[in-house]
Amino acid sequence: MRVDELGIDSRIVSRLREEGIEELYPPQEDAIGPALSGKNLVLAIPTASGKSLVAYLAMLQAVLRGGKALYIVPLKALASEKFEDLVRFENLGIKVGESTGDYDEIDTKLNKYDIVVATS
Repeated sequence: MRVDELGIDSRIVSRLREEGIEELYPPQEDAIGPALSGKNLVLAIPTASGKSLVAYLAMLQAVLRGGKALYIVPLKALASEKFEDLVRFENLGIKVGESTGDYDEIDTKLNKYDIVVATS
């Protein structure tokens, strides 16, 4: 399936094309419908086969429709990687934040972000 056939915001499609992404892999294609419609989803496919892109597309589409998203990962290094991936979409007007580590107090700044990447 081509990214321009997904029914997502055209700005996301343009950004994906800039990254050289024109089509989804078959497992991504199977998962993208439920992900974009906000359904719960477990996507169990090998490393580097496109799980993150499915999550990114669902989050970006939700944020551009007025929502917010939380991306939880187990490691600080992975949070940093996902944060860097998502920051590339800030030109769409999306604010991305990162919260890692142990906190003894509430971080009142996190509510200003549309997407927060955090460690569990």
